Amino acid sequence: MAASKDPETGRGVLWFADIGDNFDGAWPDISIYKVMEPATVRDAVLPAVRYRFRYEDGGHNAEGIMVNPKTGRLYVVTKQFAGAIYAAPRRLSASRTNVLRKVGSAPIMATDAAYAPDGSSFVVRTYFSATVYKALDKPLTRVPMPALDQAESIAYTGDGKALLVGSEGANSPVYRVPLPESALPTPTPTPTPTPSTSEPLLEAADGETVAADSPGGITGTDVLLWLAVATGATGVITIIARKSR
Repeated sequence: MAASKDPETGRGVLWFADIGDNFDGAWPDISIYKVMEPATVRDAVLPAVRYRFRYEDGGHNAEGIMVNPKTGRLYVVTKQFAGAIYAAPRRLSASRTNVLRKVGSAPIMATDAAYAPDGSSFVVRTYFSATVYKALDKPLTRVPMPALDQAESIAYTGDGKALLVGSEGANSPVYRVPLPESALPTPTPTPTPTPSTSEPLLEAADGETVAADSPGGITGTDVLLWLAVATGATGVITIIARKSR
């Protein structure tokens, strides 16, 4: 299971994956269901959109899915000795089978995965530990996990500063595991004030934006001066060339 938000409405979206092919290829395809999160928690029948998938390189067993909150892209993480991360198409089709393409590696026997709320990192867990990645195939740090009978769930807290991990079955505990400093979300920088929109902007050589009429900008007088110098230099070169014949 994974959670995301609809980029157009901001409404919560829940994803339920039927991907646990324990025979590594016995199923011709796998299914993931998209459900719009209800506004209130009560007994109800919710509509779901079913998306069918197949791996580009044959069947795999998997237990982890995650959704990038920045792009809305869905990923499947396989549970194998040579685990991998597969990306779904940017646009999913409910009328045909979508192809999952391998984009990165995963730890041995991964049991779940999740993206940080701000999309700056993601985590993949196994039965014994969890690894936080800053990007595909770029591990950031490992996080020890509490001992559980069936360690197969992981999610970020809303502020992205800790992980929630659990097991299976009735009355199974959920643990909050703080993230190390290196894996905490990066604070959003304060926007730098920009000049008035009425002033045309130029890009300085060092990347700094300056107004065209500022001391660091190029004025019309500068252009005329450069043209005069260039014309004079051309005349001098011509005279010297004629005398040297």
